[in-house]
Amino acid sequence: MGISKHQIVASVSVQFPGSSSIILTAVTAILAVLAIMLAIAAVWGYTQIKEMAREAAEKKATEIAGEKAEAVATRVAEATVREVRRSESEHGDAFAQAEAGEENGTSS
Repeated sequence: MGISKHQIVASVSVQFPGSSSIILTAVTAILAVLAIMLAIAAVWGYTQIKEMAREAAEKKATEIAGEKAEAVATRVAEATVREVRRSESEHGDAFAQAEAGEENGTSS
């Protein structure tokens, strides 16, 4: 009296339409959770990339502005010195007389 192969198969009957809908529902739920997690990661990544790009642009802009400002300031200072020297050489005596008059309290 043993159990035949046919009896084992007959006693373990799975209703495929019911179990397949449960399995497909579980897979759908898992995929939905994964999609939500991926969307959250994408938004977080986008925010991080945006912030890093803003910081890099700000740093580079500050660096370039500093270089340009220094170059302009140097150029303006050199031009001012040249202009003062030129004016002094052309009007040196007039400046000296005007300064002497201001020191003495008289104006010319």
